[in-house]
Amino acid sequence: MLGPRKLDQRQTYQAWVRANLAASGEAGYAAAIGGEFTAFGIIELEMLRFFGLTAEMCVIDVGCGAGRLAQPLSHFLPAPISAPISSRNW
Repeated sequence: MLGPRKLDQRQTYQAWVRANLAASGEAGYAAAIGGEFTAFGIIELEMLRFFGLTAEMCVIDVGCGAGRLAQPLSHFLPAPISAPISSRNW
């Protein structure tokens, strides 16, 4: 008897996102990554500022996903640098 098939979570998630995007465009993207993309990015930035982040500091956002925090950081930091890393590049 065969055991349960292991689920490839990344592949399943990517297929789910593609299906939602095809069905509902931007609303599908928002649903895939969570609603209020911009608002939560601003909240994340404000939390970092509360804990001491200043514009003179550097930030390394590892595992940034869709860039929810990167977008407001790019307006807060004087010279933002972005170096996206994806498993697709490996």
